[in-house]
Amino acid sequence: MKKILLIGLLLATMAASAQDSIRYRSPFVAGMLSCVCPGAGQFYNKEKEKGWEYMGVTWGSLIAGGFVLNWAENTKDDGDWAMGILAGGYLIGIGATTWFTSVIDAGSSAKMINQGGPLVYPEGYKRKSPIIAGTLSALLPGGGQFYNGDIEKGVRHLMIFAAGAYGLMASGTMTDYDSSTSSAIGPVIMVVFLSALEANLIWSIVDAAKTANKRNLSAASPKAEACAVRLSPDIALNKAPLALGTQASPTLSAGLKLSVSF
Repeated sequence: MKKILLIGLLLATMAASAQDSIRYRSPFVAGMLSCVCPGAGQFYNKEKEKGWEYMGVTWGSLIAGGFVLNWAENTKDDGDWAMGILAGGYLIGIGATTWFTSVIDAGSSAKMINQGGPLVYPEGYKRKSPIIAGTLSALLPGGGQFYNGDIEKGVRHLMIFAAGAYGLMASGTMTDYDSSTSSAIGPVIMVVFLSALEANLIWSIVDAAKTANKRNLSAASPKAEACAVRLSPDIALNKAPLALGTQASPTLSAGLKLSVSF
C-alpha cells in the first residue's frame, strides 16, 4: 500500500508540473500588486505591455500634475494660479483613475487567464490600448478616436470641444456689461457651455476606450484553452483471476494519461 501511495504521489507531482503551461494567477494577489504599484498586477499576469501602459500613464499623470500644482503655488498671478490648480488637479485625477482601473483590470485579467488564458492576436496586428485611447481623449477630446483610426469621430469631438470652449469664453465676457439682463444671462449660458464640454469629454473618453477594446476582441483568436494539453496519472490495482485453489496476486499498473483538447 505504501508503494502505491508513493507512486501515486510521484505521478500526481509530475502531472501538476506538466499542467503548469497555463499557470494559475490569483486575482487577489494581482489586484493587491496593482494597488501597491500601478501595472504590477499586469506584470504578475505576464501582460507586460499593459503593465508598462498603466505604469507610464499613471505615474506620468501624477508627476505632471504635481509639477503643475507646484508651479501654481509659486506663481503670483491669480489667473495663472487658478488655471494651474485646475490643470494640476485634472492631471492628478487622470492618474488616480488610471491607478484604480489598473487594480480592477489586474483582478479580472487573472480570472480570465485561469479560465483559459489571455487573448491571442494574429501576427502583425497592432493592439489598441484602451488605456492610451482613454487618456488621449481625456487630454484632448477626439485624441483617443484619432489613435483608434476613427478620424470622423475624432474631428466631431474636436469641433464640439472648440465650439464649447469658444462659447464658454464668450459667455464669460457677457458678465462685464453693466446691463443687469446681460449679467444674469451670462452665467446661465456659461453653465450650459460648461455642461456641454464635460459631456463631450466623458463621451469621448468612454467611446475611445470601448472602441479600442472592441477592436481587440474582434481581432483576437479564441483563448489559449482552445488547445490544451493535460497529463494526469493513471493508476489501477487489479487482482487477476487464477485457477481454483491458487492464491491471486495483486498487480499494479501505473501510467500517464495524455489528453489533448481543441
